[in-house]
Amino acid sequence: MAPPSKPQPTPPPSTTTSTCTMLSAQGTHLFHIPGYSLHEDIGDGKSVRSAPFSVGGYDWAVRFFPDGGAGGALVLLLELLTKNAVVRASCAFRFLNPATGAASPWWPVSLLNYRSGTQVSATKAVSGFEEPPSDLYEHLGRLLEEKEGCDVTFDVKGEAMSGHKIVLAMRSPVFKAKLYGSER
Repeated sequence: MAPPSKPQPTPPPSTTTSTCTMLSAQGTHLFHIPGYSLHEDIGDGKSVRSAPFSVGGYDWAVRFFPDGGAGGALVLLLELLTKNAVVRASCAFRFLNPATGAASPWWPVSLLNYRSGTQVSATKAVSGFEEPPSDLYEHLGRLLEEKEGCDVTFDVKGEAMSGHKIVLAMRSPVFKAKLYGSER
């Protein structure tokens, strides 16, 4: 009669992993509108659009509504041109003094310069992948059975038990202290 075979260990359940990262980019676009006063009465809801520019891999434009909204204030908007994109963005507009290029609270009637500072944050999902099942338990079992590289022996009720210091230290803070630490 053949000896009974060893029961095979049950492998752990499979695990999958995916990653979602928030990417961030910053950019600046300078929009010159010479002859600004000629655009003043183009009509409610009508705008002048900047040339497209790219920040964070997305295409954008600035829309300028000279007749603005309520109270006659002019309106500036950041427009996402990339189709079907889902992205979060914030922007700051600054009027620039044409002589110095510095930020200015006012602008000359004949020329409007403004700088759009754009911060873009986009969520990018990285496709998932399946992790291979762990077979570490098989390797550790074989290491113990074959006694290869054993560097410690214990006497357990008169029977010599061989082992590996690094495995004992990895699994037990007490053994770690006794074999490698302060209790050495």
